Amino acid sequence: MDPVKSLLGLTADYAAQFLDSLDERPVRASASVEELVETLGCPLPEEGIEDAQVLAELIAGAEPGVVGTQTGRYFGFVIGSALPAVRRRQTG
Repeated sequence: MDPVKSLLGLTADYAAQFLDSLDERPVRASASVEELVETLGCPLPEEGIEDAQVLAELIAGAEPGVVGTQTGRYFGFVIGSALPAVRRRQTG
């Protein structure tokens, strides 16, 4: 199989697992920014590793900072459009 298609399929599987876990997923991070930087901010290895391993390690390292914002239980931010919330009356 084409290695790119294989990696994209694996990524889709991880994404589907994430979506399936939303009802149980916490709506706040379990790690601080500093902890995530410590986990993900390490030096790159001298030699490359398999694509699937890179993906798995990235997901595992980021997981404590991932938040279930796609659920109705998350009230952290109001994301709106670029349009002003109040229209000003035009004069003249």
